[in-house]
Amino acid sequence: MEVTVMRKRFLQSLYIVAALVVSTGLVSRASAQATLPLYDPFNYAAAQPLVNGTNGVNGGVWIPLGGNTVTTTEVQTGSLSFAGLPAPQGNKVRLLNGSNYIDPGFDLATTVSSGVIYASMILNVVNEGTNTTTGDYFFAFAPAGGTDYRTRLYLRRGSAAGKFQLGMRTHSSDSGTVWQTGEQDTGTPIFVVAAYQFNPAAGDDVALLYINPVLGQPTPPTATVTGASGTDASNIGRVGLRQGSAVTSQIVEVDELRVSTSWTDVTPSNAAVGDWSLY
Repeated sequence: MEVTVMRKRFLQSLYIVAALVVSTGLVSRASAQATLPLYDPFNYAAAQPLVNGTNGVNGGVWIPLGGNTVTTTEVQTGSLSFAGLPAPQGNKVRLLNGSNYIDPGFDLATTVSSGVIYASMILNVVNEGTNTTTGDYFFAFAPAGGTDYRTRLYLRRGSAAGKFQLGMRTHSSDSGTVWQTGEQDTGTPIFVVAAYQFNPAAGDDVALLYINPVLGQPTPPTATVTGASGTDASNIGRVGLRQGSAVTSQIVEVDELRVSTSWTDVTPSNAAVGDWSLY
């Protein structure tokens, strides 16, 4: 059996802009720029930011995006786990919405401009905030070198305290965020996959959201949410975790980030963990 290689890299910051490039290994480590498939278990020292004012800490490749300047502590002790996924490694990151908080990210060594690019993560909503309408987004893709964010993964408060909904917006030029019909419980980790799908015609690309999909399957199921189409991206060359507006008061934890153009890479089953080599 061919053993695929997963190389893990420890990253840092708030807005996670992940640079990715397709490689022959199953998961390759992020270096100056990240190659695909990518796996980041946030195995950094706790009580540290993913990035400081200029660059990553703990040897990470996360960089600050945009003009925000306030450094926050994102790396938290402990991991998030989800039934069926391989056992988590390292720590986790916590995103705190606040004024002028640095948005961190990292760039892909090779951009993606066709097909689908996926990002999966374990998500734990600690505080769903108070906004029950527009909410705020905490994750996105972006074209290389830019901040014109795509696949904006939104969160808003649900019908009552302790409930929340996730939504997807393809781009700021589309008709608005499309929300899931059900609700999730705060404090209960879920597994989500966000995707950007390049389609052949102009203005028809869409963002996709999958909530708790079955793991270890060869192809994706029907998406939980499909975003409206807007202005197409020329490419995807970044991935970002974002700390948004202070007025929403949301707090989320993210762990076990995987990015790839392959569905199977981002939705592994622990039954196949023996096929992975981690170094």
